[in-house]
Amino acid sequence: MKQWVLIFCAGFLCLCSAADLHAAEPPSGVSGAIHLGAYFAGFEYGSFTYDKSGFEIDSNSSGIAVGSGGALQLGYVLDVGLELGMLADAAYSRAESGSVELSRFTTSLQGIIQYYFLPRDIWSPYLGLGLGAMYTDDDSADQVGFRLSALAGVVYLIGPAAALDVRGLFSWNVGQAHFNVGDMDFRGWTVGLQLGISLYM
Repeated sequence: MKQWVLIFCAGFLCLCSAADLHAAEPPSGVSGAIHLGAYFAGFEYGSFTYDKSGFEIDSNSSGIAVGSGGALQLGYVLDVGLELGMLADAAYSRAESGSVELSRFTTSLQGIIQYYFLPRDIWSPYLGLGLGAMYTDDDSADQVGFRLSALAGVVYLIGPAAALDVRGLFSWNVGQAHFNVGDMDFRGWTVGLQLGISLYM
């Protein structure tokens, strides 16, 4: 887990350095504002692997889910284009393990850092990092662990305080899975595409 914390801290320092070097401001109406975003997860794919006593078991808990869930983000955008906030999300997916189908429900809560770069008058691309806790409930086990996320997207202002927000999200997950026969370590990843509406107040 320590290595993921170090990676997150390194990414944070890179974003802060970029903000100091460029001192770029996000689009008008975004800078110095509270950001509230609501997102629809239009596409998500993920895979997990369980490991006990050095013997890896491919859970095959992977699958594609269309319209799988949603997310809420609350943050504050500094004048230099750096946003600090929280991201909460939930997703439902179906997975296949041979001829067996599994239902998966995953939630997470992460602290998030987002940097708006190359801003224009009404739009700006951005990059972000997130770190927090995640929980998954499926037909075979409960899974509790940590999630490290990287995201990239674009906001396009459609009003004085509203914007369309499209972004891609990659998350790496590690933790423990609790089966009836005992506990196992797990690791895995998910990728997703989100479409949202952001309000800047």
